[in-house]
Amino acid sequence: KQGKRVIVFSPFQKETLRYNPLALCKNATEVRNLAQTLLTNGNASVEAATGSKGGGSEWINMSTPLLTAFMLFVRDLPPPENTVSKALNLIISNDLEDMEMLLEDEGPEIQNQFLIFKQAAGAEETLSSIKTVLATNLQIFADPKIEQITSYNEIRPEMLRQKPTALYVVVPEQHSDLMAPLMGPFYKQMIERLMEVDGTPVMMLL
Repeated sequence: KQGKRVIVFSPFQKETLRYNPLALCKNATEVRNLAQTLLTNGNASVEAATGSKGGGSEWINMSTPLLTAFMLFVRDLPPPENTVSKALNLIISNDLEDMEMLLEDEGPEIQNQFLIFKQAAGAEETLSSIKTVLATNLQIFADPKIEQITSYNEIRPEMLRQKPTALYVVVPEQHSDLMAPLMGPFYKQMIERLMEVDGTPVMMLL
């Protein structure tokens, strides 16, 4: 009635826009920032769910370059292959030699991140632990519902600047810890991108 466009992001409902955080990354720096945000929020989610300390910053720092390399690897693939879920699956299902073969013809940004990972990983036992950290902190992206929601991107922060829009974000309180690895990047990307563009003023009610 007020002339606003009304849109909804509600991961637990069928009628929802889809959101692929990787599709919003414009360069390798943003992909690396996304990897760190995913792992940090994933670690916090595990700690909140279990009541025990997670892997900690050291393991997140060692895991970030590997996740960054594979998110860069899948970023330019067509939907639904260009997702966090796809990158995670490639890491979990391949050993070090197979990962090297997958990335051997890729550009310097991917090679640099993978080299940083190899320097940090060292022994095969460390690689196994890094995989465990990734699988645990990002387990939400192995959920079929989340895979489907993140398989395509229909949310761009700029749309809020272009014309009056009411965006409703609906996450049930009992699922807030579980959803932290997805919602952390959502709010971070939304706020950072809105700060970069001018247009219609935006008010956030949290």
